[in-house]
Amino acid sequence: MATRPTTWEKIKWTWQPASSREAGDSIVRNFLLHWFPAKVTDQSLSWKYSFWLGTSSAVLFFILSLTGVVLMFLYVPSVERAYLSIKDLEYTVSYGWFIRGLHRIGAHLMVVVVFLHMVRVFLTGAYKNGTATNQN
Repeated sequence: MATRPTTWEKIKWTWQPASSREAGDSIVRNFLLHWFPAKVTDQSLSWKYSFWLGTSSAVLFFILSLTGVVLMFLYVPSVERAYLSIKDLEYTVSYGWFIRGLHRIGAHLMVVVVFLHMVRVFLTGAYKNGTATNQN
C-alpha cells in the first residue's frame, strides 16, 4: 500500500521529479511553472527564433503597471482639473515628466511588441499542438 506524501515531499516534488512524466505533471500542477514548457529545444532559446517578444511585452506590462499606479494618484480626470494636474505632474512633481514619458512610450511600445509577437506566433505556427515549427 502506498503512503501519502508529506507536506515537505509535496513541496520538493515539483523541484526534484523522479521521471519525465512526473516533471510534466509538476509543471501542470504548479502555478508558477506552468508558464514554461516541460522540454525546451536549443533552437527555441535563440534570439532569432522568438526575438524575446513575449518577455518584452511582459516587461512593458510591468513598467506600465508601475507607472500607471503612480500616475493614478497624481492625475485628476475631471474637465476642470485635468490640464492643471498634468501641468503639475510635468513641472512640480519630482521626475513627474519622466514617469509620464515612460508610461506614454511604454504604451506605444506595448502595442507594437504585442502585435509583432502575435504575428510571429502566427507565422511560426507556435499555436499548433503546443509546439512551434520554423518556416524558414
